[in-house]
Amino acid sequence: MNPDVIIIDTGIVQENSIGNVIGGMGLTDEDSDFEDDNGHGTQCANIIAQMCEAQPNIFAIKALNQNMESSLDTLIEALEYTRKLNIRTINLSLTTIKKKSRSRLQPIIHKLKSEGKIIISSAPNQGYLGYPAACDGAIGINGAILQGNSDYWYNKSKVIQCIANKTPNLVKSISDSYKMFGGTSKATATVTGIVLNILIKKPDLKYEELEVLLQTFAERKLWKTNDVIGANTFNFDSVEVLGQSKLNNEIKEILFSYFKKRDRDITAEQLASTKLIDLLYPNDFFEILKEIEAITGVSINYNGVDYRVFSSISTLTKFIEHT
Repeated sequence: MNPDVIIIDTGIVQENSIGNVIGGMGLTDEDSDFEDDNGHGTQCANIIAQMCEAQPNIFAIKALNQNMESSLDTLIEALEYTRKLNIRTINLSLTTIKKKSRSRLQPIIHKLKSEGKIIISSAPNQGYLGYPAACDGAIGINGAILQGNSDYWYNKSKVIQCIANKTPNLVKSISDSYKMFGGTSKATATVTGIVLNILIKKPDLKYEELEVLLQTFAERKLWKTNDVIGANTFNFDSVEVLGQSKLNNEIKEILFSYFKKRDRDITAEQLASTKLIDLLYPNDFFEILKEIEAITGVSINYNGVDYRVFSSISTLTKFIEHT
């Protein structure tokens, strides 16, 4: 059985989706189609698909424009539209921190829950309360740096019930590129994939029963705010330092050449002494892997490459050695 999901976001690029796009609609000012011109929606869809045991069927509602902007009216319109679709699960990797929005969002969230919809919604990356995540009837998602990609914490009594892994991973985006995608948006898409896997086996599960199952299988059920803060720091200090292997030296030369071609003033000494990840811009991750692939002949599966692979030249070398 292939699970169904509605993604309300920036749209989707169908040919770049791992999932099966069964339809969509656009609600932004620019146009009425659901083509993704930002990448965020496509990235959410592909995280969901990566997490699913079966290829998901995706209906995309484009409610965010190219700049990830929308209005409360548009979001409510998108949520109202989902009532016409025979699809239970809704992914909302978006949020607003305006408290007055809660009073306008709560009625439609209640309505959707009463009709059997399951709304999975991200909290802001800054740790504030956001909506619809903090609305009664939505499963709110915050993010933390957890060990396993599918690890999560769950407490159905909390306003934001779930903490999921927000560690950035490479994921297919628009324009045939791969982007590092993390934060609460990625955490939310991860939980949506987990929920879809549960619904594959138990398609008639009620919202309350789903929450019980999510809490039962969670890594943690109890936590304090400081626990979340403590789980939001990358630990790059415990990496294995490799010797001066041929591949290690080759990757150093590739990196030095890469930065030089882009007029980035980085010396060989800096490259040797600085954490690699501190030198990288968002587009560098995919481009560097492409350079390594072209020069070494190694075939790399870009999907799901962990951010921490780039913590140092040693960790990058180790990753390539095991590819």
